[in-house]
Amino acid sequence: MKKLFGVLIVFGILGMVLKGLPEAKPVQQEIAGKGDEPKSRPADSLKAGNDCQLNGGGFPVLLSVSEEVDDRLTKLSNAKDEVGIKKMVLSGLAFVVPSGTKARIISKGFMTSEVRIMEGERFGKSGFLPSEYLAVYEKREEPERKQPVEQEKGKKGQLDKLEDKVKTLLGDKDKDAERAADLLKTAKRWIAADDKELAQRSLDELLKRFPDSAVADEAKKLKADLVKRK
Repeated sequence: MKKLFGVLIVFGILGMVLKGLPEAKPVQQEIAGKGDEPKSRPADSLKAGNDCQLNGGGFPVLLSVSEEVDDRLTKLSNAKDEVGIKKMVLSGLAFVVPSGTKARIISKGFMTSEVRIMEGERFGKSGFLPSEYLAVYEKREEPERKQPVEQEKGKKGQLDKLEDKVKTLLGDKDKDAERAADLLKTAKRWIAADDKELAQRSLDELLKRFPDSAVADEAKKLKADLVKRK
């Protein structure tokens, strides 16, 4: 029953996401009357290393685990294939965050950008999304609350640990290893879904960009197996 309830929640959130997809141009729209929702401002000045807000125009924002998956989601969105999009989210190839979520830009392209989520349940997770969803980050004012001294110390210690975690994740070597592992996971998911073409693309991308990674040998074996199956 709990599992069924969780699936229903996911489908409900995705319904909100899909309603926003056809007309989702949050950078050009001004959000009004949405409480904590970000107000859109020109984001042309944003670049790698900047903090930003993911502006879904009041709807949850959908991110992909790789550029290949992002291309696939775009095709499904254009085809209004809601079932296909839901399957990709439930299989872990895509995930959802609330509109207004703070993120750090890893790379910014004309059409697609990669970001690292900096708050909420998905903290530390990276994902790809259309660049038009990036909005200038505006710090939110939080009401002042008095807390016991010990609780403040504990909170500061947790924040210090999170900051160290972010610095580690942003290291070049760790970043490359993580992205290589993500591409391998994506390829395995496509193999499980019996989509050899997308699996081949993910493996080719991994071996091209990260030929010396720890997962490169495993990627070569999977690629060889795919060739034998053809």
